[in-house]
Order: sequence, then C-alpha cells, then structure tokens
Amino acid sequence: MIADRRGATDTIPRVPLFGSSKGSASHRVQVLTPEYLIDGTAELSGQNLIRLFVLTDMSMRAARGATAPEPGGSTWAIGEDYGGLVAVAPVDGAGHEALERYASTGKHEVQADVFTGPYRVRGTILAPDDDPSVLANLGRLMVREPEVECLAPGATLGTWRPPSALLFMSQLQGIVV
Repeated sequence: MIADRRGATDTIPRVPLFGSSKGSASHRVQVLTPEYLIDGTAELSGQNLIRLFVLTDMSMRAARGATAPEPGGSTWAIGEDYGGLVAVAPVDGAGHEALERYASTGKHEVQADVFTGPYRVRGTILAPDDDPSVLANLGRLMVREPEVECLAPGATLGTWRPPSALLFMSQLQGIVV
C-alpha cells in the first residue's frame, strides 16, 4: 500500500523482475546442491530457472559434512551458471507441473541411475528418448519418484525421496539404464 499526500492509499501490483506475471505462482521447493539441501519458496515464472534462481524464506541443512552454516539472511540466489545446482524438487503437484516446463520431457519413461556431482539419483526419467547417449546431452531432466543418495564420505543426507525432481546435468558423471 502506498499513501499519497491526502492519505489515500493505493495498491501497486507486484511486477516480476523478468518476464510476465501471467501464470506465475510461488511454490515451496527443495534445492539440492553438492553440499546442501535447501528448503524455500520460488516463483517459477519468467526468467527464474533460465537466467537466475531465487529462493526466499529459505533454510538449509548439510547433505555431506557435519553441519550447514547458519545463513545470514533468508534469500538464496544463483545466477546463470548452474554448476552448483544438482536438482530442484517440488513439494506438491502444482510445483511439479511448473518445474516440468523447464525440463526436456517426452513420451519415454526410462528407469535409470544418474550419477551427478556426489549423488546417485535412481528413478524414472520422463524423457524425449530412451537412448542414454541422448539423455546425457540434455540440460535438464524430470525424474519421477527419485531416490537420491550422497555417495561422498561423511554424507549426512541419507536417502532423499521427493515426489519428483528437475535434475540439472551440469555435473553429470554418467547415466546407467
């Protein structure tokens, strides 16, 4: 609300930094990095997940190692280089649909183990092809019912089982089908 000099108030609509607000919505998500599992809220629209990725109201825990640092704020952001991003998982069905728009999906359902960063991701890839050499060259894959295990020594994550996950292939070490 903004008050003018007469005391009248007016509501100014919130406009996203990039893109249109048409169809945008905030979703609770979990983000997996090589070191942390981060919970937060993301607006999945416009350039978010294309040029930048921002979480608000976030908290984090260690995926490997003893403890996560206490963040100095509640907003987490990453830029165009997604080298530090392994996966984004929705907390609900609406979040799955929003994230699926950013993946290379298709009619094939491929059971696979994907080795990326320090993790093994076992699940069903919703893919445009069933050839692992094709899948290995895609930027992002949607995995249904993944079981994610950190293979690094001292891992504290255990097995992470989100309903689905958008898997970033920037740290891909291999796909086994």
